[in-house]
Amino acid sequence: MKDNNLFDKQLEAELKRKTQLDMDVKQAIWKSIEDELFHSITEHDKNRRGVWVAGISLAAVMLILLFGVMTETGQAMIQNLKDLFIEEKQEQIEMEGQQEELDTHL
Repeated sequence: MKDNNLFDKQLEAELKRKTQLDMDVKQAIWKSIEDELFHSITEHDKNRRGVWVAGISLAAVMLILLFGVMTETGQAMIQNLKDLFIEEKQEQIEMEGQQEELDTHL
């Protein structure tokens, strides 16, 4: 029984000795894990993604403008947008069940 107890203690001591890591190694491992989990997108990737988003947005705006200039539907749509921003216009509103015309100003 005493031999088993001694063997267990020796085995435990040897396992602890073999599995102990230097504190610098532990910090490096944890830093690597953290970088992999939380900082996987590098600055280069962010910049590249921003360029893509800007390019796609610019292409979409150009297509909308091209569509607006080239077709009657697009010109009508642009005219409707312009009409929304007229400085003075009359609008019909309903107050207490009655239709009224009001002069509105931006």
